[in-house]
Amino acid sequence: MGLVDGLLREKTVLANGGSQGVGAAIARAAVREGAAVAVTGRRTEPGEALAAELAAAGGKAMFVRADLADAGQATAAVTEVVDAFSRIDCLVNSAGLTSRGTLLDTTPELFDAHIAINLKGPFFAMQVAVADMVARKAPGTVVDIITSSAHGASRSSRRTSPPRRASWV
Repeated sequence: MGLVDGLLREKTVLANGGSQGVGAAIARAAVREGAAVAVTGRRTEPGEALAAELAAAGGKAMFVRADLADAGQATAAVTEVVDAFSRIDCLVNSAGLTSRGTLLDTTPELFDAHIAINLKGPFFAMQVAVADMVARKAPGTVVDIITSSAHGASRSSRRTSPPRRASWV
């Protein structure tokens, strides 16, 4: 008996950044609870391996290679999942750039990369997923995984805090 037994049965979950870490754990839990699951990631090998693992566990699963730093790839991934599974009931944005550094050594390029991956890509993925939910007149859920540093940055997390905080607001 699962923690949310039946809640995800026959639902479709898309986990952006789901090929590893927290996103992969969410994908595994969703399959255990009866959901069809799609995961996205930048690296094909771990994404395909996770999709195969989920399928072997009895789930309907797919991997879509996408770099959320590119809003076009983020939205195309959502569209591909909707085309494959007919809908998205839950979007989980768990992708994130977590490179460490200090306020003083962060370049404009690195700052832009954090904004693109941690805020821009997830925002536009959410836009397409919610448009699908609205068009179907169906309820849905969006879960944004953020960091505790969104509430107060440490010395090593100052560059990840602004985009994660912005996604939370």
